[in-house]
Amino acid sequence: MSDADRHLETLKGPRGWAARNYRPHHAFARDMCLSGRAVPQPIGILGGAMKILITEDEPILAEELETIVRDLGHQVVGVASTLGGALRLAEQSACDLALVDVYLRDGTTGPDLARHLVKNRHAAVIFTTSSPNRLPEDLASACGVLAKPLSEQSVKSAIRFVNECLVDGHATHPKPRALHLSPAYAELWKVT
Repeated sequence: MSDADRHLETLKGPRGWAARNYRPHHAFARDMCLSGRAVPQPIGILGGAMKILITEDEPILAEELETIVRDLGHQVVGVASTLGGALRLAEQSACDLALVDVYLRDGTTGPDLARHLVKNRHAAVIFTTSSPNRLPEDLASACGVLAKPLSEQSVKSAIRFVNECLVDGHATHPKPRALHLSPAYAELWKVT
């Protein structure tokens, strides 16, 4: 087994990857380059490409979100416009993060989807909605909410911030202004 393979094996944990054991990729990459070996790219929530599920019933907005996610270097695991479609995608492919509209084609099913993804799939969820005041105070277990209309910058900033918090276990940069965190995640990630 190569050094790179041993390093990646040490990262495996109950969720597939454990950030607490993560050696910063730049240090690992430097060591691998100095030794002349190939450098594996970080995956999952290790500061590399996250797997992101998009649930949005407006096709144009779904396409824009897909482009933003890919521009950031993340992988889109699928786009769904209904609760059933999103649940099927979540069963077929694990995701680290889901962008979830509150109102999907089958009604106000976004909160149910968020609870399922957090509890059963161990994914982080960011709501995208024009009605954030209709969400429960705990944001249905989601880490945060972005109010529509969305800007490219607000979506990018929110994804970067959540990825950073998932990797480090706390915020190391200020929370993006457009992202409203749930009280539980604000406490967890030490955001004041």
